[in-house]
Amino acid sequence: MKTKVKNGYIELLRFVFALGIIGGHFIGYTEEEVTGLFYHFSNGWIGVEFFLLLTGYFLAVDINNKSKLGAKKSLAECLKKIVSRYFRIMKYYAFALIVIVLLNQIYNGLNAELLKLDAVSAIKNLFMLDMLGVFNISPLFPYNWYLSAMMIAFVIIYPIAYYSNDVIRKVVLPILGFILLLIIFQKTGHITVLYEKMWGVYYGTWRAIAEILIGMGILSIVECMDRVWKNGLAGIRCILELAGIGAALIYMNLYTDQSKVVYVIVLIAVSLAFSFSSNAVLPKLFNNKVVGYLGKLSLPMYINQHSGYLLTLISGRTLHNDIPGYICIVIFTVIISAIELLLFEALGSLTIFKDRKTI
Repeated sequence: MKTKVKNGYIELLRFVFALGIIGGHFIGYTEEEVTGLFYHFSNGWIGVEFFLLLTGYFLAVDINNKSKLGAKKSLAECLKKIVSRYFRIMKYYAFALIVIVLLNQIYNGLNAELLKLDAVSAIKNLFMLDMLGVFNISPLFPYNWYLSAMMIAFVIIYPIAYYSNDVIRKVVLPILGFILLLIIFQKTGHITVLYEKMWGVYYGTWRAIAEILIGMGILSIVECMDRVWKNGLAGIRCILELAGIGAALIYMNLYTDQSKVVYVIVLIAVSLAFSFSSNAVLPKLFNNKVVGYLGKLSLPMYINQHSGYLLTLISGRTLHNDIPGYICIVIFTVIISAIELLLFEALGSLTIFKDRKTI
């Protein structure tokens, strides 16, 4: 069976945006202290949007491929996909939480009460339900909101998309996602509002739902482009790929008004569509094992960033607007993530640890 080659350019972007998220969380600059392009990375948020858009795109591709193969739709198959995704994330998350509990003990001194509290918090966090707004969960990992919101959004969206026809899945749902994002902005004026509620659910979860739905629309753009440029025109395609990226970067540099952020997200989605289209030029430049490995590191890096932070503190660094400290966090995070990948590759022969093909 032929293994599908991953998009090298997208894998590189996954790694770069993971670095951007870590930088936004730990360098210490606030939105008031930065301008231009870096404003959009000040809280790590633009990287989160990138990953949510990717989730939506690959969700749409997965269902579209099943539809083309004429696969019979079944509730069991739908649930299998959801469970598969949960366990793919959970295995990395469980490892990270164990490491955080141990590092908290080292940093704060051996403390039985803290160990008990951390252990209970870790178990609660594994269910990824905190962004429902129903349960009172004290996060051991400060950035677990994304994992929870993304997983909740996936559980809601996948069955709807799975049982929908092409028009609803490729057109209606992405439009609804765009409308939902506009509603969020109209009500909050800020994309980073997470823990206030709309209709009984946290804005962070609505944000994940909206952007995954928009990400599903990327597939429609890709299919349209492939029909238009069926016979090549590589030079024009390359110019358009670069123009899509350039437009997103220029717009981000010019506008640091949160009311314009929704258009930044749409521009990123469109630029991604150019790179996912068949015969795209940029992916071919980065299709190699090194870039592929960096892409694999992106999820463990997000999950292990707090461990990298704790190790940096244990090493004696204090952090605020501290580039060397950020570099230390990145190095520690990459090392822990690489160890984690090696561990699960070594355990890959065990069914529970197999990294099944998922989206």
